[in-house]
Amino acid sequence: MQRELFQTLVENALDVITVVSGDGIISYGSPAVERVLGYKPEELVDQSLFEFVHPDDVSSLTNVFNNGIRIPGCTLSLEFRFRHKDGSWCDLGATAKNLLDNPGVAGIVLSSRDITERKQAEKELRRGFEKLQRTTDGMITALAVVTEMKDPYIAGHHQRVTCLACALAEEMGLPEERIESIRTAGAIHDLGKVDLPGEILSKLGPLSNIEFAWVKTHPQVGCDLLKGAELPWPVTQILLQHHERLDGSGYPKGLAGRNILLEARILAVADVVEAMSHRRSYRSAFGVDKALEEVLRNKGVLYDPQGVDACLTMFTEKGFTFEETPDTHECISHQKKPPSVSGGSDRGTLSIA
Repeated sequence: MQRELFQTLVENALDVITVVSGDGIISYGSPAVERVLGYKPEELVDQSLFEFVHPDDVSSLTNVFNNGIRIPGCTLSLEFRFRHKDGSWCDLGATAKNLLDNPGVAGIVLSSRDITERKQAEKELRRGFEKLQRTTDGMITALAVVTEMKDPYIAGHHQRVTCLACALAEEMGLPEERIESIRTAGAIHDLGKVDLPGEILSKLGPLSNIEFAWVKTHPQVGCDLLKGAELPWPVTQILLQHHERLDGSGYPKGLAGRNILLEARILAVADVVEAMSHRRSYRSAFGVDKALEEVLRNKGVLYDPQGVDACLTMFTEKGFTFEETPDTHECISHQKKPPSVSGGSDRGTLSIA
């Protein structure tokens, strides 16, 4: 009675039930084979499963049979493409259970269902996401260009900072999604400067207290400009925090220590090193060596220790350089002493990128 019940269930199942030997020879196919794959069940019996599997999937499926499912009672989930009788490829999602030691079955039972539509939907979703990503990247690039147009002395700054920050994040072992957030934030981290008058950005002398206070609003302005963008990463917070410092002396919020996102702390190190290495309207370039001395001297005080260590490794051991790009010319580092600065602004110090 029980045997008849199970036979009825198998023969009326919507999923394709097949039994194969340890080396992949099919010994049974349920009636659903014809509905899903176009074959009569007897057409598959005594045939090798691998003869019907897409060539690109044979290797992984063979590994499953040779290694993954050798343990009695073992159950695995797998996906592979099976050749339909009409010659097309059908995506199957299957559960394989090892019942080789069960005398009543003596085989590996595959319960498979057609997931072709789901796989196609995934491809469409992936294409849509990639298109959205390209659109977002284009928007980010445009915003960076608009920002740099206001100050010719920072041409290429965003690109160089982003390149270094991503290299530091990778050296620190951050996962790709966090590196991607740094890449996006780095490309527009000074977006808020579009709100500043050009005469402040390109001023040759020191800033007044009022002018410097205005400059210090640019992280918050950039964050506000992006609030409606609904970017899929904490980009706005990284942008907002990239001038914060571990000891709380940064701006705009005066955050300290771990209250600052790690991504923002990494971006801060890259921002300072790039800024010191290149010329600005109000000073000559300090050079990479001086920039590295600065972050090392203030390691754990202003700058993230891991970020500083990664930065030193990239420049001293792995040969990182600020590459010249098609859109900008790399400024030659100068080892000259920067001009003295006076007045209420600390623009000539290292807190302004």
